[in-house]
Amino acid sequence: MTRYLFFTLVLAVSASADLPATNHPTFNIPLMEDVVIDGKADDWADRGFQVNLLSPQSLSWLLPLGHNLPDTRDHEPRFRLGWNKEGLLVLITVRDDVSIEQEDIGMLWKYDGVELFLAARPGAKDFCQWAFSPGMAADHKELKWHFHENRKNEALKQKPATILAARQAAAGGHGYTLEAQLPWSALDIEPATGLVVGFQLKINESDDPAEPTRPVPWFPHPHTYADSSR
Repeated sequence: MTRYLFFTLVLAVSASADLPATNHPTFNIPLMEDVVIDGKADDWADRGFQVNLLSPQSLSWLLPLGHNLPDTRDHEPRFRLGWNKEGLLVLITVRDDVSIEQEDIGMLWKYDGVELFLAARPGAKDFCQWAFSPGMAADHKELKWHFHENRKNEALKQKPATILAARQAAAGGHGYTLEAQLPWSALDIEPATGLVVGFQLKINESDDPAEPTRPVPWFPHPHTYADSSR
């Protein structure tokens, strides 16, 4: 069983809107109505809520400053967020020197890949989880994704959780850009400025299938993420 603590996103017209009072880490996500899901970052320009440094989960927050930074020569992930009336927009860019991907569609979280989580509010028992295999390995050339059903409400389970997603390979093949639109309708969310939702992200990394996959979660400060054994 896996537990996730979600970060709070506030849907805003602009990134400068006021944040609500909350005990959760809270971030403003700008409205971006002109983004096309094609795996390209050009229509994002310099927009979107941006996280440009992510640390592997295995690195200790107790280490001195600078000692827990990832080795960007091996794996360098970053992401942006936006929203439109259809869903939460996610743009992920990854530089990676070795690509290893999972054959089993139900285990795309293992080896290189991405996991995205969406909840109608932080702590909600109903949440959506999408896992992606980017299609960069020699024996896996196409983007694949799989929806893991974590909605408890029977009415919500009847709602489709189909996403829009596209991937473009980086120049030289050492990495990729992944773009996705996570549907509000999967959780019966009515998007509006000021709405608070929950979100979590993991970008998984593997250089050797014989070794454990290294998860790289969105981790802005200690003790906001918990993952028990699957």
